[in-house]
Amino acid sequence: MAFHPIYFSRPAENTSEIYNYETWNRQSRVEAAKHVHTDTRPQPKLQQEIEQQDIRIICPAGGLILFSGSHLHETVPNTSGIARYSIDFRTVHADDVLAGAGAQNIDSRCTGTTIRDYRRCTDVSLLPDEIIAQYEKYDR
Repeated sequence: MAFHPIYFSRPAENTSEIYNYETWNRQSRVEAAKHVHTDTRPQPKLQQEIEQQDIRIICPAGGLILFSGSHLHETVPNTSGIARYSIDFRTVHADDVLAGAGAQNIDSRCTGTTIRDYRRCTDVSLLPDEIIAQYEKYDR
């Protein structure tokens, strides 16, 4: 993984306005198997060269990298000659969601919300309706 800390507080030009999460789930996610070698589905892309003052993290087997998805990050080529498998989990803390806390969104104009995806680990319940409504009102 590579992280670009200078863009944590500086916007990067991108096409994020083309992406709606709910549309992606309804239409594009079901087509994933068709896009193994190339992916033609509309996805946000950078529209500028990125200054390569990045931090690269090589995670050991079984390791974990925890970061905000709001921070500019990217996967980098695996040149080790050893297969790499990764699984990502997107998590939120209910109190942070309620408070609107988290990394500042400085350049994403995506629409749709992931808020209905999150479930409590102890009983797989959804977030409370009042929290879901708070996030969904921005996309209606």
